[in-house]
Amino acid sequence: MLISKFRSSFYLQYVLLIVLTAAMWIRAFITDCPPLSTGDESPLFQLFYSILPTEGFIMPFIGLLLLMLEAFYLNYILIKHEIVPKNSLITAFVYLLIMSQSLPALGLNPVICAAFFVIPALDKILKTYGTADPTRDVFSAALLLALASLFHFPAIFFALILFGSFFVFGTFSIRIFFVGIAGIFTVYLYLFLYYFLLGQIDGLFCLYVNWFSSIPHFSYQLPYMQYVLWVFQAIIFLEAFFLVLAGMNERNISFRKMILLMIYFLLFSIGSVVYMLDDLRMASLMPAIPISIFIATYVANRKKLSWILELFFVIWLIVTIVHNLLIAEC
Repeated sequence: MLISKFRSSFYLQYVLLIVLTAAMWIRAFITDCPPLSTGDESPLFQLFYSILPTEGFIMPFIGLLLLMLEAFYLNYILIKHEIVPKNSLITAFVYLLIMSQSLPALGLNPVICAAFFVIPALDKILKTYGTADPTRDVFSAALLLALASLFHFPAIFFALILFGSFFVFGTFSIRIFFVGIAGIFTVYLYLFLYYFLLGQIDGLFCLYVNWFSSIPHFSYQLPYMQYVLWVFQAIIFLEAFFLVLAGMNERNISFRKMILLMIYFLLFSIGSVVYMLDDLRMASLMPAIPISIFIATYVANRKKLSWILELFFVIWLIVTIVHNLLIAEC
């Protein structure tokens, strides 16, 4: 069945993964949907978007390419840090499936661009566990997370994962704390310097103050099939979340600490959704990384897959493809 195929990684599995992703994304290349956008608080995405042609296949192709790279890198990270077994593509498959649940998200969008920096930052954070001097990794992770926020500003909440890791991994010190602050400050120093030279520094300051002080109005008018897909995601995630937690005592200390950090990751990503209530489809992508990690950890570490679980993923995939191909509303 489907999931059993991705519990190993041979050339056939890579081909199958690419074919299934193409089936979920084909709509992006044949129909123009209004893209997911962002405001002036995310200047690098606006710059990136402005220099690329908005018509044709370029934008969706770049979005799909970035997404595939992120999926394989996230898959590599979980194997590298022994969260999932070796020779598995489960993480990549789950991440691609979750990130393809919304029609406007099928293309180049701020969340995909931000995730391109968040995922390597996560790798740097996990590397700090058991490291005598994590200075370089902490600074690199802070720098990457700050860059992510310039593509999609709510990603700034992910910086809290770095600071949370100091306590989870026992690496906290005043020096390391300020190293993390310095990594974020370095990126924003260049941003503020740029706006200062343009004489727009006051406007930039007001922009960020208004962003934090304004909570968008909740918008829920979406195609009903979108909610069906989210129900599928919620069912498998809740099962994975509680069963992974239930089995933590059977694993080693490094696994337990990394899963604890993923819980913080999940909470901070959900917290960022508060500032995205006016666009639930983009907001739903923010917790995609930690949700994918929990589901992949649950599925990949099971000794035996039940036919019900296999059937569930097959139906979820089919509904996603049908939704993306046939639903008229973007």
